[in-house]
Amino acid sequence: MIQVGGGSTSSGDEDSGAVLRRIAPASVLRLSALLYASLYVVGLVAVAILWWMSSSTGIRGNVESLIGDLFYAGDFRFKGSQLFRAAALGGALVVGLGTGFNVLMAVLYNVLSDAVGGVRIEISSRPRAAVRREQLSSQATLSSQATLSGQATLSSQATLSSQATLTGQAAPARRAAVAQKGRLVGAQTRRFTQKAKSNTPTVAAPPVSMARHKGAGRQRPANPGSSDG
Repeated sequence: MIQVGGGSTSSGDEDSGAVLRRIAPASVLRLSALLYASLYVVGLVAVAILWWMSSSTGIRGNVESLIGDLFYAGDFRFKGSQLFRAAALGGALVVGLGTGFNVLMAVLYNVLSDAVGGVRIEISSRPRAAVRREQLSSQATLSSQATLSGQATLSSQATLSSQATLTGQAAPARRAAVAQKGRLVGAQTRRFTQKAKSNTPTVAAPPVSMARHKGAGRQRPANPGSSDG
């Protein structure tokens, strides 16, 4: 845990200050132990890889011969078991010493912080003018987008209005064309009717006087014996 005392100042830039009062040694212990343990594992793996690569490529034999010639050691050889044991012990010692050193430094800082007031940290953000420019730029962008949207809406409305106007103008022409077609059909029908009437033969009726004379000549007396009486 880190205890921080705050303070703020205001000037042309937006500034804020903080004072680091105290560092919890327990948190330093956990963080340091984890950090050094990770480095310890990585170091052991790196040593193992280097040993395998040097042995497979012959570099280890060349180094052993060079050391033997320089120090007159005769038949000098590296022993892998001793090297790994020394690396493991040395790494564990580094982990313990490093963790203890960090905790000691945290405790020492806490003691000195009570005497001198800790470490002051000044945090400076962006100037207000830059923030204002960004706000104006964003507002201008939004305004331009709204203007373009309004123009697109007006354009679509004008297009729909023009289409409706053209449709309204075309409707009377279509009605007039339909009426003209109806008149032509009616005229053709009348001509056809008149032509049919002119082609039909006319049968003359017999005169009324001749029809009556023929009817009188054909009449017979209803009772022949009535004339004798």
